Amino acid sequence: MREMTALKGHYPFRAPAVVLLYVYVSSIGFLAGSIAHRIKIALPAETVSVETGVSRRATAACEDYSEVNISSLSLPRGFESLPKPWNDGTLHVRAYLSATVSSGIERVMNLTVPGLSDTTVRDVFEYLKVQGPCLIFPFGGVVRDQFLGKSSNDVDAEISCSANRVRALCTRRWGVDNCQDVADSDLRSGYTYIGSETASVSAGDTEGIDMAVWDITFFAKLTDFEYTANSLAYDLYGSEVILDFTSTGVADACSKTIRIPTSNVSQWDSWKTDVKVYRYWKLRVKGFSPVDSATETYIVNTAKSSIVHRGESFTMFYCSYILDGSYIDLDNSCSINECSHVEAQVQLYDQSFYLDMGSFWNQTAKPVAESLYQKCESSALTPSLFWFLIMNSVAACILQNFSG
Repeated sequence: MREMTALKGHYPFRAPAVVLLYVYVSSIGFLAGSIAHRIKIALPAETVSVETGVSRRATAACEDYSEVNISSLSLPRGFESLPKPWNDGTLHVRAYLSATVSSGIERVMNLTVPGLSDTTVRDVFEYLKVQGPCLIFPFGGVVRDQFLGKSSNDVDAEISCSANRVRALCTRRWGVDNCQDVADSDLRSGYTYIGSETASVSAGDTEGIDMAVWDITFFAKLTDFEYTANSLAYDLYGSEVILDFTSTGVADACSKTIRIPTSNVSQWDSWKTDVKVYRYWKLRVKGFSPVDSATETYIVNTAKSSIVHRGESFTMFYCSYILDGSYIDLDNSCSINECSHVEAQVQLYDQSFYLDMGSFWNQTAKPVAESLYQKCESSALTPSLFWFLIMNSVAACILQNFSG
């Protein structure tokens, strides 16, 4: 009360302004709470359900694939001098034909790329093939999902050109904002994201195209690959075959089996990275199961150790792969363009973590995940944003009154 009296004595007509300023500051806090909040994870006490009900299901692709002789494959005219991805010599690459997979990839090729107007995946690939010249093979989940009987709009691909060449060609055609460099400190280990990360994605769109350099992926050691079911490529040019770089990827996709590419347990430590280990749960939520108890024990224990000793790597993974956001290490936050799907996505993954980690999830890993702030970016005029704009105008008047 004394402070208010003193304030009134010095500023006889401005106490209402102070009250308004207090309301303004409070409104900012309210707004911040509405667009940036801690993730709260509610887990059921007893039952946990992921996609186990559809695991081990026969699909058309798993019924109609057949192996072909790898020596019969060739690259298209004009690209004969390129090293053949299936002819590395250190890997036992197998090739398969499947009419179902070919049909599914054809549908993917006709999807449009966000931010590129009506440009399709096929248009992007053809442009890079002609102008590069570059060959491009879809890789990873987009191929795996054909064996799961699912449509996929998440397009990863491997390209024969350098990352610098891809970015230059992409920027020339679609502008720098649609051709983002996503790299580690060494550009050779990065990739190019083609498309807009901020454009809304409709039913006929991809989520953009992640384009990696195939010299790094295809001509690698077995321990450089991720899980076998995710190590599949599709040759678009003439052969139209599935390339299985670990030799068991197709069979493991059809049986929904999680397998580390090398069966030599002594090599697992040289295979592991935090991201590889955490991506185990990307397959778990799709109904996949580890090939044996040794694999399960190794992955779960390694994940626990990583979360304890390198918690930031887990929050980065959680933001990028589960919330589909961009991690900001300055304030340990996750900027998310589309927040409508977050709650269901979080529940699905966290139930799976809980199923495999048990009490460790509740006591240790869950608090690490909850330390991450979500920032939902939206252009919609929500009630919070409306009042923020109103109070912003009021504050401007207050500050002008004080300065006057």
